[in-house]
Amino acid sequence: MSLNKENKPWYKSKTVWAGVIIISVNVWDNMLVPSVLHYLHFSLPNIPIWVYSTLAGLGIYGRISAKTSIGK
Repeated sequence: MSLNKENKPWYKSKTVWAGVIIISVNVWDNMLVPSVLHYLHFSLPNIPIWVYSTLAGLGIYGRISAKTSIGK
């Protein structure tokens, strides 16, 4: 499978968006939840592990189904 020589903007990439979302979920789960509990004394819900697996699968799917490369 070869990619077209066309470039697309980064914000149209499924892989990039899956990465942005998984980073946001990770920040929520590992930084925000413990700090809110520590400082404000109430708990935010943890993110279930299946969400990470789903986002990883979407990122892999986005990479496999890509028809154009990310460019300027």
